[in-house]
Amino acid sequence: MIALRDNIKRLRKENKLTQEALAEVLGVTAGAVYKWERGLATPELNIIIALADFFDLSVDALLGYEAQSNNKSAIIKRLEKYTSDKDEAGLTEAEKAVSKYPNSFDVLYKAGKHYFCCGLKNQDKNYYKRALELMQKSLIFIDQSTGTDNNEFKIKSEIAMVHLKLNQADAALKILMENNADHIFSDLIGVIFATEKKNYEEASKNLSESLINLTVKLIRTVTGFVNLYMDKSEYNKTIEIITWLNTLLFGLQKDEQPSYLQKIRYPLFIIMSYCYFRTGQIALAEEHYSMGLKLGESFEKSPDYSITNLKFVDFKEENSFYDDLSENAQATVKELVKGFKDEKFIDFVEGITEYEN
Repeated sequence: MIALRDNIKRLRKENKLTQEALAEVLGVTAGAVYKWERGLATPELNIIIALADFFDLSVDALLGYEAQSNNKSAIIKRLEKYTSDKDEAGLTEAEKAVSKYPNSFDVLYKAGKHYFCCGLKNQDKNYYKRALELMQKSLIFIDQSTGTDNNEFKIKSEIAMVHLKLNQADAALKILMENNADHIFSDLIGVIFATEKKNYEEASKNLSESLINLTVKLIRTVTGFVNLYMDKSEYNKTIEIITWLNTLLFGLQKDEQPSYLQKIRYPLFIIMSYCYFRTGQIALAEEHYSMGLKLGESFEKSPDYSITNLKFVDFKEENSFYDDLSENAQATVKELVKGFKDEKFIDFVEGITEYEN
C-alpha cells in the first residue's frame, strides 16, 4: 500500500492540514495518521472511504489506480448552488470544505455566505454567528481573491449586515463608518441611525450624502447609455432613458427655485430634440430644442451650484456641485448641435432660432 501511504501524506500537505487536524476530521488519533503515512499501518476500509470522500477522490484514485484530483473549485460551485437554493444540506458540505481548506479565501467566504443565507431563511442566530466567524476569517486571506465582486469593502458591508441580524448595531456602524470611502455605505449608515439608533440628525446627514452620491452616479450612468445608444443610432432608446432621468431629476428640484439640476437637464433636451428630428417627429424636436434652450438660459441668469438647494437633502454645512460645462447656455447648445455633425439638423435649429427671434 505504498501508493496509499504516499497519497495520504501528499493530500494532507496539499490541503495544509496537520496530522492532528486530519485525525480530528476522521475521528481517529494523530498517531494513527502518523502510522498510515509511515506505512506502519493501513486504514480500515471505512476510513479509506472517508478519506476518499474528504479529498474528493474515488477510492481507486486514493489507492493510486487513477489520477488524483482535489477539485476545490467543484466544492465552491456546490456551495454556491446550495446558497442559491437556500438548501441547509449545504451546511455539512461547508464545514467539510472549511476543514479541508482552512486557509482558502473562497471556501471561507462561500461557506460564510451560505450560513448567512440559511440564517435569513430560519432566523437562526447560531447560523449568523458561524457566518460572522467565517466571513471575518476570510478577510485574513483576501489577497487570494481574484474576482472584483469579492472585494474587502463588499465583505465588510456583509459582515456589518450579519452584526445587524445579531442585534449588534454599534458593531455594524463601526465597520461601515470606518470604511465609508466616497460615501459608499452612507445609505446603510443612515438606515441604521434612523431605525436602530433613532439619531435622526445623523440619519438625515448620511441619507442626504447617499442621495447626492447616487444622483451623480445615475447621471454618469445615463450619460454612458446615451453615448452608447447615439453611436448605434438607437434614437428611441435614447429618448426613453433621458425621459426617465429627466423625471427623476425634476422630482429633486425645489419648486420655483433654480438649481444645478437645470444645468444638467437642458443639454438632455437638446439631445432629445435631435433624436426626435432623426425619427421624423419634427414638432417634438422643435418643442424640446426650445425647452432645452429656455432651461439653460434660466440657469445662466441665476446659476446655483448649491447641493443644499435640492429636495430631501439636509446638510448643515454648505456644499456645491462642480463640472467643466460652460455657464453660457447658447454656447453649450451650439457645441452640442455642432457635435451631431448633421447639416440638416443644423439648418433645422437655425430655422427655429430665426423664427423665435
